[in-house]
Amino acid sequence: MRDTLLVGGWKAPSLVDVRGRVSFTLWLCGCNLRCPFCHNWKLAEMLPGTCRWAKLDELVEALSGAARLVDVLHVTGGEPLLQPGRLRGLLEASHKLGLGNSINTNCTLPENMEQLLEEKLVDHVATDLKTPFHLLTGLSKSQAARLWGRYLDCLRLLARHGVEVELRIPVPRDIPGYTRLLEESLRQPTEALKGTNWYIVVNPLQGPPAVTPRSPDWCAEHCNPPRTLLEEVAAIAKRYNRKTYTINTPTAGP
Repeated sequence: MRDTLLVGGWKAPSLVDVRGRVSFTLWLCGCNLRCPFCHNWKLAEMLPGTCRWAKLDELVEALSGAARLVDVLHVTGGEPLLQPGRLRGLLEASHKLGLGNSINTNCTLPENMEQLLEEKLVDHVATDLKTPFHLLTGLSKSQAARLWGRYLDCLRLLARHGVEVELRIPVPRDIPGYTRLLEESLRQPTEALKGTNWYIVVNPLQGPPAVTPRSPDWCAEHCNPPRTLLEEVAAIAKRYNRKTYTINTPTAGP
């Protein structure tokens, strides 16, 4: 089974998953978090009918067929780092095809990331800076505190290996003191990422009807932030990194 991956599917070409690049995007199954806004939660929880085992040969064939149209293999989920050993072969094949490798990860499994970094198989990482961390991960405060330390360890690893990082800020609404909490939470990742190329993407959390989140009730209260909040978040982010970009969505409020 080492030559198989538990997948939800793939898409190529994709213009929206890696900023400024065309990707072959592969969704893997399973996750160690329970983010209430997640719209891939069925894959994350591996519900019946959402996932299947795909052989490496099948995935490489699909990737090869799209290689002339894309710049990068982008692996997302779920949480891709739950399958590091199985993922290695695909990342190796992607590099042989002349493509870059990007992973969208919650970055709470630094030991699994390190395996791939040591073999120079990762060129770009996208990860969310979830604030407040316990609320947006769906975990208890004690669990979240432990994983926050692992998250920072993962960022330090990426910087040490010179991997480009897309730090995404998922923006909720109606969280008391949110902008103050965000400014506080930005300080440590900024320090951790010193020495590597990184940038920030401000990403408003979306709810129905745009997506079907894990918790519709949570999203009804906290998704679809107003544009004024997005502008405020972007202004804060630019104090830490001038390379800050904002995703504007039709669901954003006035």
